[in-house]
Amino acid sequence: MGIVIPVLALLVLAVVAYVVVTRTQVTTRDVAWLAGTRTPGPDEVAVYTRYLRRHREHRVLGGAVGGLFALIVGLLWEQRIKVGIGDGTPLGDLLFCVLAGIVVGALLAETYRLEQPQRPTASLQARPPVPGLAQVRAARAVTAAAVVLGAGISLGTGTAAPAVM
Repeated sequence: MGIVIPVLALLVLAVVAYVVVTRTQVTTRDVAWLAGTRTPGPDEVAVYTRYLRRHREHRVLGGAVGGLFALIVGLLWEQRIKVGIGDGTPLGDLLFCVLAGIVVGALLAETYRLEQPQRPTASLQARPPVPGLAQVRAARAVTAAAVVLGAGISLGTGTAAPAVM
């Protein structure tokens, strides 16, 4: 009897997650909101649709896994299911674990970018000047002057304290 409830919870959560994921519809309103315009191009629509679908699926599955984890930990370790952080471990808290699962799912939705190969490109066109180059040169000059001044004072006084400080 002790393992029946977690198995049933697993089945119910799996069915709910499957139904929610397969029925995830991205509307044109969602795409327009994300694009910031009412009429995004077809390429933008395709990219935004894939992005929204991927994030929604990962968040739903993450929340389902978090909820299942909380149910199993709560029933097997604490012999109760709780909602809301209170006494006991937060690992048995349904609300905490579902929210943590949603956050982890959203983070995992972004890992697809890690698998994409980076293709180096070359161009013969002139690059725009790097912003802040004057500040970098000024910082290097101030650093060099401080090092030279510290070394000069160290040589003049015979102690390394000015160069170290």
